[in-house]
Amino acid sequence: MQLPSVPLNIWWGASVVVTAIFLVFFIPLMPNQQYRVRMLLAPALVIAFCIIASLAKGFGVGELLPIYSFVVLAFPVGFIGHRAEVKRRYQDRVTNGEGPANGLSMGLQLQLVLVMAVAASFGALFSMSAS
Repeated sequence: MQLPSVPLNIWWGASVVVTAIFLVFFIPLMPNQQYRVRMLLAPALVIAFCIIASLAKGFGVGELLPIYSFVVLAFPVGFIGHRAEVKRRYQDRVTNGEGPANGLSMGLQLQLVLVMAVAASFGALFSMSAS
């Protein structure tokens, strides 16, 4: 399957947009400042991972931006339909501490894993078409 080559400036724009979507989706769900800061830093951690992968494996920006874009977008998409559960579970973590009782439901976990697998696959496909 031959995918069209997407220009690098489009991937930069997509990266900015999906980062904004991630933040707009998750920040309001967080129960306190500590969790909001964690969510704010999550895309930066993905960027750091991409930079390390780039240095270690010699990947170019054009190969990493598709992966970043699809993976970061996968998180809000993976939680679609479960915003109330996520908000309730994180509030429970603040109130009662972290533990198995306030973990994510099996349905949400399965949805998230499926979405992440699809997103990683699309990211890899578009990454390969960039090289």
